[in-house]
Formats: sequence, structure tokens, C-alpha cells
Amino acid sequence: MKDHYKILGLLREADEVVIKAAYKALAQKYHPDKHPGEKAEYNKFMSEINEAYAVIGFKHKRKDYDLKWARSAQKGKSQKPREDSAPSKEDSKHHGGDAHKDHEHNHHTKEKNAEHEHILKKLHSNQMDEYQLIELFEKVFSLKIQISSGYINNYSYTKDDKVHIVNFEKIKLDLINHLTQ
Repeated sequence: MKDHYKILGLLREADEVVIKAAYKALAQKYHPDKHPGEKAEYNKFMSEINEAYAVIGFKHKRKDYDLKWARSAQKGKSQKPREDSAPSKEDSKHHGGDAHKDHEHNHHTKEKNAEHEHILKKLHSNQMDEYQLIELFEKVFSLKIQISSGYINNYSYTKDDKVHIVNFEKIKLDLINHLTQ
């Protein structure tokens, strides 16, 4: 099930006014006419944005969607996660008992790399809004960013007792560099 709140960069508790404002801002930013060289890609973005707004932008549809989402989340919690093909006893003996650990580590590494690739793709194609980017930066670097609002927002964070003032592009570049290492 698609997370329409995530597509619009919103929390589930967002007011109707906030939903509408987020939709308008994203529609302006990702409208295919503003990206003539990449119309097909931005048509897909707009399609997702429009679909998300069509569902959560209207009270009655949003209520139904939220109920379905809650049921889906509840169903997911009640089901046990499926084990990927666990190594046989013979494999464990052959590898000194570490085969299962190696399998889990490799599986985790592949998932992490796939997640990084997905995030990098979003960063390179400007598919993250300001708040998603800041949230990701804070999570990746374990830092808290302060936003100074103005005509153009400025950001600052404290690291090693030193205040660093950065802009949106610097935050994005730092994330890309970190995720490609």
C-alpha cells in the first residue's frame, strides 16, 4: 500500500490546510513543464503527487485510507517475518557455525546498499523536499539541524563544539558523499 503522506512529505496528523499547501508546493516544484528535458520522469512524479492528494486531500477519502492503512499495519505486525533460506546443518558444520551469521550479514548489507541506492537516486533527481533532506541528514550524521527561516533558509548544526552553517546544497552534497563511501 502506498504511503500517500510520505509522498507529500507529511506527518499523518497533518491538517487539511497543510496537506493542501504541501501538494501545491510539490506540484509547482515537480511540474513536468518546469523540467522539459525530463518530462516523462516528472510526469511520474506528478502522477504520484496527484494520486496522494486525491486520497488524503479530501476528508472522507482520507478517513477511509487511514483505516485501511491501520488495518494493513496491524496485519503486518501479526504476521511473523519469513526466514530467508537458512543454511543447512551441514553448511553450519562446514563453516564453523558462522554460515547463518554470514548469510544474515550479507543479506543486511545488500538491503542497506539497495536502500542507499534508492536514497541516492532520490537525492540526485531532487525528489526529496527540505524536511525529508534535513531528517535524513540528522539520522545519518546523528546531528540536530537548526533552521533559520528567511527568503532562503539557512541551516546550522553543532559538531565538536563548533557551529557549522550550511545551505541546502551543502547538506545534500554531504549526504551524497557519505552514502557513496
